Amino acid sequence: MLNKKIFFFKINSIRKKLIFCFTVIIAILISAYFFTYISGKELNNLFNNTLDKHLMLNEVFVNLDSTNNQLQSYLEDKSPDAYLYYSKSCTELQDHADKLEYLIDDTNYKREIVDLQNMIQSYIEMGNQSVNLSNENKIAESNQIFGNAQTIYKLINNDFQTVYSMILQDSSDIKEKVINNRNTIYRLNILLIIFVALLSIFFTRWFSLSISMPIQKLTNAVKNTSEGDMCLVEIKVDSNDEVGILTTAFNRMIKKIDNQISQIKEKAELEKKLSEEEVENLRIKNLLKESELKALQSRINPHFLFNSLNLIQQMAYIEKANVTTSLLESMSDLLRYNLDKYNKVVTLMDEIGNLKDYIFIQQKRFGDRIKFEIIEDGKIGDALIPCLVLQPLVENSIIHGVGKYTENGYICICLYKRKDRIIIKVYDNGIGIDRLKLIDIKKMIQAKDINDYSSGIGINNVFARLNLFYNNDIEADVKSKVGEYTEFTIKIPFRKGEPL
Repeated sequence: MLNKKIFFFKINSIRKKLIFCFTVIIAILISAYFFTYISGKELNNLFNNTLDKHLMLNEVFVNLDSTNNQLQSYLEDKSPDAYLYYSKSCTELQDHADKLEYLIDDTNYKREIVDLQNMIQSYIEMGNQSVNLSNENKIAESNQIFGNAQTIYKLINNDFQTVYSMILQDSSDIKEKVINNRNTIYRLNILLIIFVALLSIFFTRWFSLSISMPIQKLTNAVKNTSEGDMCLVEIKVDSNDEVGILTTAFNRMIKKIDNQISQIKEKAELEKKLSEEEVENLRIKNLLKESELKALQSRINPHFLFNSLNLIQQMAYIEKANVTTSLLESMSDLLRYNLDKYNKVVTLMDEIGNLKDYIFIQQKRFGDRIKFEIIEDGKIGDALIPCLVLQPLVENSIIHGVGKYTENGYICICLYKRKDRIIIKVYDNGIGIDRLKLIDIKKMIQAKDINDYSSGIGINNVFARLNLFYNNDIEADVKSKVGEYTEFTIKIPFRKGEPL
């Protein structure tokens, strides 16, 4: 109901309302006409198709009789004219038999049509053999072949009657369908007339009410205003046409007059409210400062956390908790790397070592659910690279790729050198990325002008730092298929030197 009101409200003139009403009715009538036309055309095509089948079979039957008669005539007198007539009839019979291919698509009598074609072909071949043997004065053999041809001729007639009966049955079905469709169209036309009549009544009522009711409300309001009653309730109308615009203008005028009368009182109330808001703002600022102070007091020194992890690792070692010791050692190395190396330049070997610590922790977390594999070229270990490039990419594959898998998760990190560039590929068989999001990610990682990026370690920050470090001399791409895989590819220059 709300959507209906909103739609009618957008029809912002009486003229448009009239056009809309007539357009809807005409559209319904045109749709009904096209439905009737298409239905009638479909039935007409069925009827024409059946008629074509009748004519096609009749032509084959007539040519078959003509060919048989011409064959008999030639075998009796062997005149050149009789041979020409026979040859012409054979050719026409062959042509019409080939046209029966159009009937094979009908599954009701496909086998019968194929049999009919084969028998006609056999009849023509035997007729030609009989003629050739007769020309060679082999009368006995010619008569025997002719007899076989007559047997096939009779079989063709029988098969023809079978196919013809099937086509007649189809014609009967089509006739029944035409009658049913005609009755359906007749009933639909009656329903359409009733529907259009009801729709016309509805539009007439809606149109009249949308004009008369607002005018009546406006008339009463003007009468009361002229008598000095300014405390009127706002006149509400559901239309945006000329009457609606006039009503809106009247409401604004009444509000303006009422506002002028109560201006002094409202001004005093507003000043009082502003004063209360200022007091409230001061109180909120004090609370914010107090919260900031508490937040600063509650921060933990990262180095204190690192030292605490080392202490816990030593205690676990003393207590012979080997797995816990390994996890704490990897966690300590990972934390040390993040604290000491972040925003610095390291070697690719350092990056791979940090990645192995990270993968060791994740393997203990996920167990057999995810398999990790690192394929590296031993010749690129001393290459320089910004810190924390590989770990965020693998972490992204876990969070957005295979993290929800219960089994068969796989992440592969491949690093190798090609000419003067290092190729880094991070592949996972996770849930993939949809097309629109993939386009946005490609634009982000392939952007060259990144002046404002997050200080975190997400993949946007990774590609931003790579562009800054290599002076935009990197190539980045991402490929993905929903439900199958995602693969990030990064090509960076091969640089050597001392890490910073």
